[in-house]
Amino acid sequence: MHLSLSFLPLYSLLPLLATATPSTPLTPQIGCTNAVNTTAAQEAAQYLGKYCRDKGPVTQTTKVSWAIGDVRAYVCNYSWDSSQPCTYDELEAAWTAIQNQCGQGMGGWWFEPDWNKAYGFDLVSVGWCTSIDMNI
Repeated sequence: MHLSLSFLPLYSLLPLLATATPSTPLTPQIGCTNAVNTTAAQEAAQYLGKYCRDKGPVTQTTKVSWAIGDVRAYVCNYSWDSSQPCTYDELEAAWTAIQNQCGQGMGGWWFEPDWNKAYGFDLVSVGWCTSIDMNI
């Protein structure tokens, strides 16, 4: 697995491929945070993707992350009633979307309201999936 910063084709197809009804594309919200080491972000995403592949879906109101150095890659499942898949392809698409929106080397988050799920990349010193911590 290699996280490519130029993986635009997958990102552009994700809204159609990842929905139950392909005629209804996803409408993710993207937020920008802090500058991050892109190599560490890529490596953290690779390890998180492997973890998700091996461990399966993220259960209700749960968060999972992997940190490399001072950078964390994470997934948040805000849903009260369903598990959410966590895949490397989605992580890669989220990273690409964040880089396109926020600029190269910037961290941020990618949230899909229809899924009630978020992916993000940020410094380990920063809170992540905070509304799960507050028992949304």
